[in-house]
Amino acid sequence: MRKLNLILAILSTLALLSSAGATPYTLNNDSKNVESFVQQHLVQDRYDLVMFWATFCEPCKRDFKKIAQLMQEYPDIHMTIIGVVIDGEENPKLTERLIQENQLNYAHILTNFDAANIYHSSVAGKNLLGTPSYLLYDHTNNMIAEHESRIDLDALLMLVED
Repeated sequence: MRKLNLILAILSTLALLSSAGATPYTLNNDSKNVESFVQQHLVQDRYDLVMFWATFCEPCKRDFKKIAQLMQEYPDIHMTIIGVVIDGEENPKLTERLIQENQLNYAHILTNFDAANIYHSSVAGKNLLGTPSYLLYDHTNNMIAEHESRIDLDALLMLVED
């Protein structure tokens, strides 16, 4: 029964992604220009969640599932997700495999910790401590929240529900 529920959840997620017009993931290897990459992918009139993650980060992988579940359960939340892979420059093949396996159908920049930290510091006013970490932008592309650690879906919902 548990296996059947998992299969149904995966199928419904795939159906939701295809019905929402989700595009395949994109990768950017211009690892030094994180700020430009994020700015380029921010969408007006939507929330934008920037996720800093790493290929070795098990909590990040659990958050992938939580974010997919959130997007499935609340399809009316207009939110774009942008991935910043802090070890992607060293592990591009592993990064791409993880993106495919976890169906992370959004833009990612393959960078390094130093470049990610420069961007995070300039926006959040403090250093990136590790992964997962998040920045949330509002409808007008202003950063409104910063979170270090696993994602808190209830807190995120309070910020993005209209």
